[in-house]
This record gives sequence, C-alpha cells and structure tokens, in this order.
Amino acid sequence: MPATRSIVTAGRPTLAEAKRRVTHLVDVAERLFVERGYDTCSIETIAREAQVAGRTIYAKFGGKAGLLAAVVEKRSRTLIERTRKLDEADANFESVLREFAVDYLWETTRPAALALRRAVVAESTRLPEVAAAFHSAVTGQVREALARQFARPGLRVRLRRDVDTEYLAGQCLNTMLSHEYAALFFGLRRSPTRAEITRWAHQAIDLFLQGALAPHRTSSLGRSL
Repeated sequence: MPATRSIVTAGRPTLAEAKRRVTHLVDVAERLFVERGYDTCSIETIAREAQVAGRTIYAKFGGKAGLLAAVVEKRSRTLIERTRKLDEADANFESVLREFAVDYLWETTRPAALALRRAVVAESTRLPEVAAAFHSAVTGQVREALARQFARPGLRVRLRRDVDTEYLAGQCLNTMLSHEYAALFFGLRRSPTRAEITRWAHQAIDLFLQGALAPHRTSSLGRSL
C-alpha cells in the first residue's frame, strides 16, 4: 500500500502556510470529533486524515485535549462575531436584538454545533478546562456582550431599573435556549429550518421584552408595558 501523502512540503513554511495548515488540522479534528466522537477518535486518525505527523499535534496543541480546546475556540470566535451586530442596537434595539437571536440560535442549533457540545459535555469531568472554555464561549461571553449593550445609557433608560443588566442578559439567553434547544441537544427533534429558527427567536425575544422593558414603555409589539 502506498504511503499516505503528507501536505507538508520541504523547507520552512511561510507564516501564511503554517497558519493554513493549523486551520486545516483544526477543521479536520472538528469533523472527526463530530462524526466519530471525541473518545473514539485517536491522534493517529486525526493526523492521517489531516495529512500531518502525529508529533505535529503534540507540538502545536499538547495532545487531543488541546486540539478539542482549539475546536471550541474556533466555534467561540464565530459566536462572538455574532455579538458585533449588537453594536448597532440604538434606536432599532428591538429589531437588532431579534436579528441577533436568529443568528445565535441558527449557529448553536446546527448539527455540528450540537455534536460538539455533546462531546464537550461527555468529557467535562476529565477536561474541565475545555468545558469551561466552551461554556464561556457559548454563554458567558455572549451574556457579557448583551449586558454591555443593556448598560448603554440610551438603552438602560428603556429597561427595568430594578433588575441588574447582567441578570437581564442571562434571562435573555435563558429565554432563547428553551426546552426546544434541550430537545435538539438530546436528539428528540429534527434540525429546525431557518424559518423555524426565525419564528423561535422572535417569540423568545418578544417574551423577554415583555418582562424587561420599563413600565409604560411601548415596544414594537404595539402595546404599552
């Protein structure tokens, strides 16, 4: 059987090429973790699929746990990028919040994202640092971004003054990640379409706003709260 061809070329790679190789390795690891499960996926399998030497994984990531952490970080960058839309939340606060909710739920309910969460949960006892990083990326940093937006003077006056902005942000996420998300996580329902996610997100944000807006403030729902 001919030897597996390596993507490594002779000579020292450029910075751009080295970055591309690492990105490719992380992408391959994510696919294999999702398809085969973290526990059953060996360093040798990942190295063979990514066409790198096993020692490269140890040198770059310290082992499989470090590679899983890199996959989590990659996912976190995508989610955190979604929060940038909240920077536009001024006069269009409610509509921008709904758009953000659609993007967030769409990203977190994709089959690959759910499979990765299952892998992290399964390994959380052995790899608490990876679980903590995943939790920070998926909920912690997004909650902080929401809290920062809710604390902006132009928005704070529209929200209930008796409730802390961090608590409001947490409740916003909790409303979005309802029993429907739990059903998806446990594989009890099919993957939702974009239209279904949009309906889910809008209903969640409308429900959140009913409790979060200051009394006598009128939302776009068309009634005084």
